[in-house]
Amino acid sequence: LFDEAFSIEAAYTIMGDFHHKTGIGPLPYYVAADSYEIAAVAKFELFDDINFLVLAGVYDWTDEYFLDEASVQTDSGTDVTYGAGIEYLAGDRWSLGLKAQIYQRDGGELDLYSLRYSYYFE
Repeated sequence: LFDEAFSIEAAYTIMGDFHHKTGIGPLPYYVAADSYEIAAVAKFELFDDINFLVLAGVYDWTDEYFLDEASVQTDSGTDVTYGAGIEYLAGDRWSLGLKAQIYQRDGGELDLYSLRYSYYFE
């Protein structure tokens, strides 16, 4: 945390498991996806206890493909992420908020909407 208006945020995100009925040949498979990210965050005061925030950064993602519980392939990369949100300063050292974040990925994107809880260390 740099100050009240600018900070660096680090996160680990489980992107989820995606099940496919067809894919690797005629066999069904699923993908387990996760990522690590680092982003710069800027906050702008809207009201006394409500801030608007924007973020931009990079994330390192990994997809692992499975057939019958056995990993058959891994794909990974580093791409751009950005988003915006709103937070309510519920106490001196913590806040609650909503955030929408876009993860760019090989010509496509993944949209993530989340409820956030933040604790501020001194």
